[in-house]
Amino acid sequence: MKLLDYIKQISKLQKQCSNISRDEFILQNGKHFIPQSLPQHLVKYQGRKKECFKNAYQFAGNGFTYVEGYAFSIIPVEHAWCVDNEGKVYEITWDEPGSEYFGVQFNFEYIMEIALMKKCYGILDTVDLINGKHTHWKQEML
Repeated sequence: MKLLDYIKQISKLQKQCSNISRDEFILQNGKHFIPQSLPQHLVKYQGRKKECFKNAYQFAGNGFTYVEGYAFSIIPVEHAWCVDNEGKVYEITWDEPGSEYFGVQFNFEYIMEIALMKKCYGILDTVDLINGKHTHWKQEML
């Protein structure tokens, strides 16, 4: 599991710089997801390249759950995607799915709350979440 090893190394480096480790949060709350090619009938929902947080946010809901973490393509990258109830990846940013996905699922209401609060997309760079100021996140994220 190349991706999990990478996240563990990054988490150790982050802990040396501060008490806050976003990647430790990912390790503690995330899981692996099953890569698959995007079904043909959903290709029309593919978003713009390098806008994965926005693309996943807009695709989430209606049976799909928003996930943030890391995906492994050529190299490990911070990424967002959606999954179905079986944990299958719906990669709506890249043309081809990555070989590995590891991340944290967030429910739709929670990602909407954070997007409105921040006025941009993405969850895991929310310092309050990592600092524990969002004390209700565990109940609301899934």
